Amino acid sequence: MVKLSNKLHNYLARQYPDSKFENEIFLSYTNVRDEYCALRHGIGLVDKSDRTILRMTGKETLDFIHRISTNSINNLSVDEKVNTLFLNEKGRFIDRATLVALENSYLLIGSSGTEDRLKYWIERYIIMEDIKVEPVENELALFEFYGDQAESFLTMICGKEIEYLDMQKILHISYEGVELKAMKFQEIGNTLKYWLLVKHTDSLKLVKQLFENASVFDLKLVGKDAYEIFRVEKGIPDFPNEINDLHNPHEVGLIGEVNFKKGCYIGQEVIARLDTYDKVQRKMIGFVNANHQPISSPVDLLDNENNDLGKISSIVNSELLRKQIGLALIKKKFINENELTTVATDENGTKLNLKLAELPFKK
Repeated sequence: MVKLSNKLHNYLARQYPDSKFENEIFLSYTNVRDEYCALRHGIGLVDKSDRTILRMTGKETLDFIHRISTNSINNLSVDEKVNTLFLNEKGRFIDRATLVALENSYLLIGSSGTEDRLKYWIERYIIMEDIKVEPVENELALFEFYGDQAESFLTMICGKEIEYLDMQKILHISYEGVELKAMKFQEIGNTLKYWLLVKHTDSLKLVKQLFENASVFDLKLVGKDAYEIFRVEKGIPDFPNEINDLHNPHEVGLIGEVNFKKGCYIGQEVIARLDTYDKVQRKMIGFVNANHQPISSPVDLLDNENNDLGKISSIVNSELLRKQIGLALIKKKFINENELTTVATDENGTKLNLKLAELPFKK
């Protein structure tokens, strides 16, 4: 999930001597349960500095992105943002991204691990346009905030302007000598999240200041393990589990980031045809593992006659339900059943009793 700058990583490793990390990615700072509770009820601070961030410059940038991505963005003004999707010719994902309009450039913030993929895809369609694309992950750090206390905490940092921050505007803030850009999002399942975008060289200073000024707020850094549980419980698709070139926006609940009134974009014919003729084959849905044995990894699902039912894409041990749960892309004709018994395509042919659940998961 998160590869931190060396200074920040070393500082946090000293501050949290019991932390667990793998390949410089923090799995947890304290313990998964406390970090998970902060994401829901306090303030969960997730470092997302490994997200793909491309800077795009050139007078034709806005029109170009409007033409190749799914959302309507040609009227985007300075200090505004919009989510948009990049699809291939088959209507399947290249990436999900946020376009941020600044005074002299645009930032395209994609998923973790998609820098080469997204940059290559964009440059593939630049022919004569006056556009330059450059990765700037090493220049900028991105922090996400979740939880019931997040807005109150950010009001203390950013001022009362945060109360009027809508889902489109970008707020410029100077906080204890650190220049920030604040943004607000409503994720799938009505989940609110906030972004703070800062220069990488100021990321350590910002984290220190946030905790020094936390006061009565329950602010906690959140590692990969707790965030993944939270994400799956909320039914938020992510790259590469659900957002990949096997799936389309209809299937994973992101069709709201497709504008059906705009003109053409790459993959438009497929997406429109799926919508018009109700041809969407799969739907992302939750499941509870009713087996006595845990599922160890994502698997393809078959019925007793070896017919394809779909695929499990994400698996976690839920803090909310105290059971193993996950996300799966299931063929729609099977979703009306209250209980789905399948055979996994592992070497043992293990039977999986999966109880389907609507998203987000509820206790």
